[in-house]
Amino acid sequence: MGIDMIGLNLRRVREQNGFTQEAIAKKLGVSRQAVCMWESGKREVSVSKLIEVAEIFNMSIDEIIRPGKVRPNNNNYPVVKNKKEKADPKTCFELDAPYANEVLLVGDFNSWNAGGILLKKNEKGLWKIELALNPGKYEYKFIVDGKWQNDPANTDTAVNSYGTTNSVKEITK
Repeated sequence: MGIDMIGLNLRRVREQNGFTQEAIAKKLGVSRQAVCMWESGKREVSVSKLIEVAEIFNMSIDEIIRPGKVRPNNNNYPVVKNKKEKADPKTCFELDAPYANEVLLVGDFNSWNAGGILLKKNEKGLWKIELALNPGKYEYKFIVDGKWQNDPANTDTAVNSYGTTNSVKEITK
């Protein structure tokens, strides 16, 4: 794939999430001109910057670099808002796992992408992330050090197609 196609996909993802070139440049610690050069295909984006972009928008690198695979903003996915926009109330997902090395969140809101959304661990071992989700009922699981598990703090579950259960969180406004 050419760097021009990656640049076009970067631009599409940035615009879908309401970010200007300047805003994403600031988050990445680069100049607006660097973002412009990436998006126009005049400069190659480093892998480390692609990883940062993917983390900012809660998506995989694959979704950024593969044409036609960029996740559309169709109200089924979490959307990271530019701080200038009015922020939606955040939905908190958390898991007490002080000995875990990595905790990911997967569910309806990210099409069960096993790459997951990485939670952040605080000093007490509580892993947490806040997502802006639209109203609706969402099934989800945590992946703790590679092992899938339900949310032990949530007793609301639904049977999935594998004959096991998923945790369920209902968002109302």
